[in-house]
Amino acid sequence: MATRNEQTWLETIDRNAFFRIDDVAKVRVGIKTTADKVFISDHWDQLPENNQPETELLLPLLSSDCASKWLPLERRPSLRVLYTHVIKEGKRQVIDINEYPGAANYLEMHRTRLEGRKYIQDAKRKWYEIWVPQDPSSWGQPKLVFPDISQSQDFAMTQRLYC
Repeated sequence: MATRNEQTWLETIDRNAFFRIDDVAKVRVGIKTTADKVFISDHWDQLPENNQPETELLLPLLSSDCASKWLPLERRPSLRVLYTHVIKEGKRQVIDINEYPGAANYLEMHRTRLEGRKYIQDAKRKWYEIWVPQDPSSWGQPKLVFPDISQSQDFAMTQRLYC
């Protein structure tokens, strides 16, 4: 879709680039829940106690909203995501909902909405899963966070995910 001039410009940048980010780090799209209002909140502690997901399933969430041109990420993310995957035997697996009664109660409150995600059903996944979970073991690793589309060069970098 680029014009001839734009393509020439892109090729010049490519030829002269010292390296690309993917030469030194894994580039990944972030998690996708496809039901953010169910899985993401900064008010988990305001739920009735028996509907509060277990603390180990509530992970701090960096988003592109934290990104600001030329400034490092210094504030602790207030959003947390109910993360439905864990590492077992070296592999990412969906949680066994029966092992997490608080999360089970909470997710049951939203079951109709979550079961309505047809692509989850078509993929033969559990009704309560996040759609794109990524690797739970890399959660606390350093991150560069930036929006997919932006009118400015916004990004945030963190050495660790303030857990």
